[in-house]
Amino acid sequence: STPSSSPSISPTNSPSASPTSSPSSSPSVDLPDEGDLLHTIWTSGKGVESFGCLSVDKSWRARDGTTFKYSCTRDVNVTQGIVITPNNGDRKSIVTAIRLYPGRHNPSQTPLSYILSGRADAESPWVYMFDGEFPGVRAGLPKNGDGLVINSTYESGDASLTYSEVRLPNNGDAYLDYKIEFTAVKGGSSTTYLRFAELELPGHLEASVSPTLSPSTTPTSQPTDAPSTPPTSSPSASPSSEPSNSPSKTPTKSPSTAPTSSPSSSPSVDLPDEGDLLNTVAPPGSSIENFGCVNDVRSWRAIDRTTSVYSCTRDINVTQSIIIAPNNGGRKSIVTAMRLYPSGKSGTLTPLSYILSGRADAESPWVYMFDGEFPGVRAGLPKNGDGLVINSTYESGDASLTYSEVRLPNNGDAYLDYKIEFTSMRGGDSQAFLRFGEIELPGHLEASVSPTLSPSTTPTSQPTDAPSTPPTSSPSASPSSEPSNSPSKTPTKSPSTAPTSSPSSSPSVDLPDEGDLLNTVAPPGSSIENFGCVNDVRSWRAIDRTTSVYSCTRDINVTQSIIIAPNNGGRKSIVTAMRLYPSGKSGTLTPLSYILSGRADAES
Repeated sequence: STPSSSPSISPTNSPSASPTSSPSSSPSVDLPDEGDLLHTIWTSGKGVESFGCLSVDKSWRARDGTTFKYSCTRDVNVTQGIVITPNNGDRKSIVTAIRLYPGRHNPSQTPLSYILSGRADAESPWVYMFDGEFPGVRAGLPKNGDGLVINSTYESGDASLTYSEVRLPNNGDAYLDYKIEFTAVKGGSSTTYLRFAELELPGHLEASVSPTLSPSTTPTSQPTDAPSTPPTSSPSASPSSEPSNSPSKTPTKSPSTAPTSSPSSSPSVDLPDEGDLLNTVAPPGSSIENFGCVNDVRSWRAIDRTTSVYSCTRDINVTQSIIIAPNNGGRKSIVTAMRLYPSGKSGTLTPLSYILSGRADAESPWVYMFDGEFPGVRAGLPKNGDGLVINSTYESGDASLTYSEVRLPNNGDAYLDYKIEFTSMRGGDSQAFLRFGEIELPGHLEASVSPTLSPSTTPTSQPTDAPSTPPTSSPSASPSSEPSNSPSKTPTKSPSTAPTSSPSSSPSVDLPDEGDLLNTVAPPGSSIENFGCVNDVRSWRAIDRTTSVYSCTRDINVTQSIIIAPNNGGRKSIVTAMRLYPSGKSGTLTPLSYILSGRADAES
């Protein structure tokens, strides 16, 4: 009648002494201890694949973290749905709920029922998980306002908004991708549209295994002074009682003895040591194209280093965007932030959200990088004055101006070109114009490989008094112990024995020994053409060696410029400076910024 104090642990496991009298037929699943509990495993950053739609308006809005509506024009003969590929690398997830937020649309267009499926990877078949109705939809859910930011947690949706939640507490299966089929719409099978504001998939994201982001926070305070059993192949006969201060880095990386208790799941990327950190990787003079605008905008103003207004008259049926091809001589860059300076125009015309993409070269496909909202724009940013020069650094925007900054510390991918899609406007999709003062892309510009711009700053202080080995074909029998004051210039140039400790990253170029140094390479009598002027200006006055006024009546819809063909008998020149002498007229009429270009000949 009294159980043994040492019962056998085999052949069966010992049951609980007090089991529940009525256990659940669908017990909740214990989630793994390692990993993250997320308000949705479907983070912004991946495209949304829709099916069963004749057209889809801005499909990414299904998971943009706001109540902007997702809208599908239904093919009523088939089932509508979406395929979700979370932006979590190869980490799988366990979905524990589905939340549906209705938008500001006719409730009859809200999906009523669903089938949820998952798959292990893109090559695996879909596995059925659950199906049912979204609670409350059949009776009718109150609408949510348009464009509201959703603040939810793993435990709960946004309490300030209306949402329908399906709990899946007995799901313990981890998948990489998910598919949701909307098997019925509240208004019936003939309803033209399927619409909602947002879908969230709360759940557990498995811990990263490479590299480990969560080392133990409580290492042993006193390591053992005995080798492990079984011993290593060649254990020390007298192991140290204290661990080495310099343990081997292989075969595994030694974790910190006092790691942070909550390491970031998106650690900052270490940028390459070689290269330059720039306030923007797209300097003035870079190529820029705009799309989705019905006017011929002065697109260069988006990156001219001033707050002069970039203005696009929007085609409201498409997304506006710009493509920037930085003028960096083929050197790729790693963008670590994006700064938006508002203009002096109405704040409702400022872009609210974005998608940033990059490509390796002009022939390569665009690769998605990040998306989100420009911080502060939704609440409203103060305006900047027009035409102000922007003084920023890699670390910070211009503190004297207003700007919105998106930090991208975990980006380590280098691209040649960039595309920015402005996916929504602060004032809504009906806004006629998109306007801002400047876009900056702070980041790292890769080092040039030809020629090297960073010579060693610490040459040997005492050159050897012995000839090199192997010797030259006729070495001196008694080489001097001091280096020659006139070393040979070939095969290499001898560096200074006392270079500056901080050489410039853009060293001055040695000009050719032959030729002439001139106060201007464009003497009077050179050919000069002007563009963007509506009058026949006395263009020769721009280079007549006097302060007689060059005057252009501007066509304000285009950029003004001049082309100079120096009268030097076909001899080319290297320009080392540019000087502008103001006239006696109002200073407001003086040009502020410029782009300088050159060509090899009239056909180039």
